[in-house]
Parts: sequence; structure tokens; C-alpha cells
Amino acid sequence: MIERKAAPLKYYRIHSKQSALDTLSHEYDFDGIGKLPGFRTILHATDCDPSMTCFQHVFADHPDLKSVVEEVLTRGDMVWPENVKRGHIVFYSQKEIVTFAKDITHVAIAVGDGEVQSRFGETHVYEHPYQSVLSRYGGYVLVLTRPEGVLLNTAFHGVE
Repeated sequence: MIERKAAPLKYYRIHSKQSALDTLSHEYDFDGIGKLPGFRTILHATDCDPSMTCFQHVFADHPDLKSVVEEVLTRGDMVWPENVKRGHIVFYSQKEIVTFAKDITHVAIAVGDGEVQSRFGETHVYEHPYQSVLSRYGGYVLVLTRPEGVLLNTAFHGVE
């Protein structure tokens, strides 16, 4: 783990080929996304609440998701992206330096070594490499441990 002194938090640059993913998302080809290398469809969009965000997918339904995110940003221990393991929380941003929760564009939950589970807007829920996200989420990633007491939405990803 990386010792963290205080905010702001520095995200790490990820490099991935996102053009096919972006194209399929733009075309609403959610089944096609699930066929991309490293991707696996976990839950079809028709079986999801269309209003469920990536934040609701990762965290238990909470009346103030912003405060939950702030708690993870404040209390979670930083982990090198290459060491992402089950239960880690992976945040994405368009900015290298993130000071506020509002700068976060996407969140995923790690379900295995280098693998996360997330939902891109109204798409299916996928397991995929942590580096492979829509380009609109930005090219920076921050991996944190889950602080004690932060509840996860175990109904979907089974991480406790």
C-alpha cells in the first residue's frame, strides 16, 4: 500500500485502446461490448434499474453517495493500479490531481486481480480489465482500499 498524507490525490495514467469500446457504447451495442477481449457481461441492462449509476452499483443504496465517496477518498489506503485486488475501489477521472468527489467520472469494484465490475451509464454490467473504460471517463485511475464501515452493494458483485 502507498502511504497517503492528505488530499489532493494523484491519479495514475492508464493506457488502453478505447475506440472499439466507445464506438459500441455510442451505437448502444451493449452485447458487442461484452464480446470485447477481457469483457464479460454479468447482468443485462434490461435486468437493471435504468436509473442505477456506477456509484449505486458499487456502493449500497445510500441517501448521500457523495459522502460515501468522500469517506473512501479520505480513509481508503492507496494501492498501485497494477496491484488491484478483489474488494478494492477503483475511481476514474479526467484529471490527474483530484481534490473533490465531483472530479470523479466513474467508479468500479475490483472482483479479481486486475479485473473490475462496473456499469457504463445505462449499459449492461460488465467484468473487465480495470484499464478498459469509456474515454469520456478520462485516462486516470485511483485504486483505494475500502475503509471499514463503508457498505458495498453486494447484490451485484458479491464483494463483502
